[in-house]
Amino acid sequence: MLPTMPAQEKPDKKDKAKRGEEQRDRKKKKGAEKREKESIATIIGNFTGVGRGHRDLIIPQRDKVTRKLTSRIKAHRIDRIDETTLRFQGLFVQKYTPEETEDLYIDVSSGTFDMETGMLIGNDTSVLGVPGKFEIIGGGLVCDTSEKEVDRKKVRSQVSIMEGPVKMTIFDSSSKKPGSSKRPARKPIEAGGTKK
Repeated sequence: MLPTMPAQEKPDKKDKAKRGEEQRDRKKKKGAEKREKESIATIIGNFTGVGRGHRDLIIPQRDKVTRKLTSRIKAHRIDRIDETTLRFQGLFVQKYTPEETEDLYIDVSSGTFDMETGMLIGNDTSVLGVPGKFEIIGGGLVCDTSEKEVDRKKVRSQVSIMEGPVKMTIFDSSSKKPGSSKRPARKPIEAGGTKK
């Protein structure tokens, strides 16, 4: 008697479809991981060619899990000068708490952003503030937004330098209700360094 070999099973349509879905899921996951690593400036740079720009740009950023607003960037104008540099006018950045209340704001009338180093340089009047606590107005702002590795974790640098003359206003927190984070009404700075 001859030994018999087990018959090979032919893959059916369900197996092929399942493998195809797994491949698509892996590609989607890789794409999502790549997008998570990209900064807002890199994303702006990807869809803005050298010598091109955008007017009245608003970019909200949401938490990947909860979909709550984490930041919002508004710019009157953004132009890409070269491969690594974005020039902006009327930049207004807002950071939010997990409860979606404004936590920090930065208002820069004009400046540049280096996508390679993560350096934001405001050339004119700049404002940095924490609603209900303080506001700093200066002649210029240098802000390091790059990521550094600390204890094997990527951490955003939080180093900023305000250039003079500098004026700081500390708001009277005793007259506010607990939990209130409203700042006094303030008009955003126009491009060129003058208030509206």
